[in-house]
Amino acid sequence: MELLVILGILVLCFVYYSHRKRQNMIDYFAKKRIPFDEPRSGFAFLKSVLTGSIVEVLKRMYQSRPNEKLFGFYNRAIPGYFLRDPTVIKKIAIKDFDYFVDHRALLNPDHDTLFGNMLVVLRGQKWRDMRSALSPAFTGNKMRLMFELVSQCGMQFAQFCEDECTKNGPRVYDMKEIFSKFTNDVIASCAFGIHCDSLRDSGNSFFQMGKKFLDFYSLRAMFKFLTILYTPKIARYFDITFFNNESKRLFVDIITKNMETRERENIIRPDMIHLLMQLKKGQLKETSANTTEDSIGAAEEFSIKNAKVKQAWTDEELIPQCFIFFLAGFDTTSTLMAFTAYELAVNQDVQTKLYNEINEVNNELNGLPLAYEHIQRMKYLDMVIAEALRKWPPSVFTDRVCVKDYQYKDEENDLDFTIEEGSIVWIPILPLHRDEKYFPNPEKFDPERFSDENKSNINFGAYIPFGAGPRNCIGSRFALMEAKVILFHLLSKFSIDVCHETQVPLKLKRTFVGIVPETIKLTLQPRNHET
Repeated sequence: MELLVILGILVLCFVYYSHRKRQNMIDYFAKKRIPFDEPRSGFAFLKSVLTGSIVEVLKRMYQSRPNEKLFGFYNRAIPGYFLRDPTVIKKIAIKDFDYFVDHRALLNPDHDTLFGNMLVVLRGQKWRDMRSALSPAFTGNKMRLMFELVSQCGMQFAQFCEDECTKNGPRVYDMKEIFSKFTNDVIASCAFGIHCDSLRDSGNSFFQMGKKFLDFYSLRAMFKFLTILYTPKIARYFDITFFNNESKRLFVDIITKNMETRERENIIRPDMIHLLMQLKKGQLKETSANTTEDSIGAAEEFSIKNAKVKQAWTDEELIPQCFIFFLAGFDTTSTLMAFTAYELAVNQDVQTKLYNEINEVNNELNGLPLAYEHIQRMKYLDMVIAEALRKWPPSVFTDRVCVKDYQYKDEENDLDFTIEEGSIVWIPILPLHRDEKYFPNPEKFDPERFSDENKSNINFGAYIPFGAGPRNCIGSRFALMEAKVILFHLLSKFSIDVCHETQVPLKLKRTFVGIVPETIKLTLQPRNHET
């Protein structure tokens, strides 16, 4: 009953507010002489949110004005600008970043301190300080330190699948589900120093906690999201938060007790908890430059201007950073892995070429453990992941908020107008990645786009799988390492094949959360290693 009351109030408030502002938006963009999407009624927009797909919305908007570099749109009664030109995106997201530092505020940090203090949600000076402080924890050198922990989880995963096939023969797996269990174990180990084997024990508390946190796709979750976003006062009154309070308390308790035990017993382990403990004491520094070549898809590193150096950080500031590491690792990376496995199953020529590269490395290792340097040298593996990120990017779009009036000039189209403080900017990642102009035959899964011979033809302003500019994804290197490790260990022992339950082509869920497959079911076929 409470949910229905909240929903009714939400709908009425939203529709009233939308109607009141609709005409103002029409006049606003007309005066600037820029094209704009005609504002829809409050009911029409609400219907699209509840029943629509963000993928379809972005595709419609991107294709509606193919000759424009940007255009206006109606966004919650706030002026919105849809950028569709890579040059303009680079200018706003990088060169003129100081005007577009923040993401749109989803909530008041005081209402939900765990979610509201995550790096991705922080704004202004708080974001600058935290991003600058955390950056040394996510460099290639730090990834090298955590590599062995990730690889152990990958071997554990492959061994489980091998044991299953030995008992029961090749079987069909829900790839999103099993990869979620793998990423859960990786995050448990690399972030929190906890050993899990979620494939054999899916009832473990860490995996169950993740499932509760990541209930993004239910109708109830959508109602909560809309209430927090559009009527924050109502959300605060009813104490509505994104995540279950009991699960949040458990999460905080796990981290604080872990830190206390390590401090008391002087335990040092190469994981995220250790790095954050160093940061807490002001001891986290990057001591040497990266010595290994970066992955193609890795987000570019930027120095953060005007960041203030803090000598110490509180648990309240640091624990939310563990939380985002947990959320991104649990869901986003497992989705990328599932999409990649699908593409390898339906493109057997790509899988064969990748297996040959993996086999060469295994022969070189001759029984020795896989090392970070081996993974980094595998060019075709890098190309496969880069192409998966192009076709199925973790985020389908990103946004920015204008933090001070910005003068936009385009002499070619005779445009000169002000983007006022508080305006929203949308950067469409998926539509750029699927644009024939930048990626010929975009629906084809073709890792050769990223070969040494071909990648000079790519407009990397249109390839932004982890976002653009200083506000890009800080954990991109970890996600890439994780994806490469599991593919290496899995393909060393199995071929990935389609089955009668495989959707070809894939169908996506209709959701405003992101790009989510309905299901990806594939068969793991043990390889015959006899020679």
